[in-house]
Amino acid sequence: MWYTGVARAVLARFAGGDSELILDATDLADRPPMLFVALRYRGRAFPLLWRRLSAAGGSPFAEQQALLQEVPCWLPPATGVTLMADREYGSAEMIRFCLSHGGHFVLRLKGNRWCRLHSGRAFPLQELPLRPGTDWCEDAITLEDVPEARFSLSCGWSQQPPDDEPWYLLSDLPAGREVLTRYVGRFRIEAMLRDCKEQGFRLEKTRLKDTQRVARLVLCVCLAYGFAFLLGEAVEAQGRRRFVERSVKRQRSLFQIGLRYLKRLVVQGQDWTELLVLRN
Repeated sequence: MWYTGVARAVLARFAGGDSELILDATDLADRPPMLFVALRYRGRAFPLLWRRLSAAGGSPFAEQQALLQEVPCWLPPATGVTLMADREYGSAEMIRFCLSHGGHFVLRLKGNRWCRLHSGRAFPLQELPLRPGTDWCEDAITLEDVPEARFSLSCGWSQQPPDDEPWYLLSDLPAGREVLTRYVGRFRIEAMLRDCKEQGFRLEKTRLKDTQRVARLVLCVCLAYGFAFLLGEAVEAQGRRRFVERSVKRQRSLFQIGLRYLKRLVVQGQDWTELLVLRN
């Protein structure tokens, strides 16, 4: 209940506009992974919903669907949604789910996925003549395992980092570099997960085994993350960032700014409890 209010307060800022949601999972050492739906927000992702997966080694579509079906009741009226997800989530079932629930989607596909051009030519995506620094975009394509619908395909291969692989992005949006640029935002959830784990609260270090206790710990971490994130936003808006960061241009994430500001108050013995009431 507490976290519901926090998440809906953040989502309310997108009422009547467009929002981007990201689906991804993270490992918790030797425990089953956690699957998250997060909101792309100000250079990071903000956790909205999550669930513990039944086992390691990938999430079945049924578990992905169970989480995504909760999203609509959280959204403000007239809020547009674009769902972004990595290769693990580009199944035929997920694509049909996106088509049947409205909104937009940008899903990365694996290179061995077969597509068919409007001309009738069919081939696996990995046969596209891509090389680092190039892109290839096409509308009106179909997939061999979802033949009943037409999609756009925006493919690109970055020059950095050198070990990067091509992106094959399936979407209902028009093909083009805009889709490739938008998909960059998917990586915001990876930064969020690092903040919750090795670069922040070290969630992966827990020794808890009991399912319910792990669930409560994840809730506490998400509450703490949301509090630090929104505190950092308030610190920046009030011109107090100079107390934790000397550079003129912001270098750290809002989460790190909020966390450092809170630590500063604690070290100096200042009262910080009133910060628990965060205002828009």
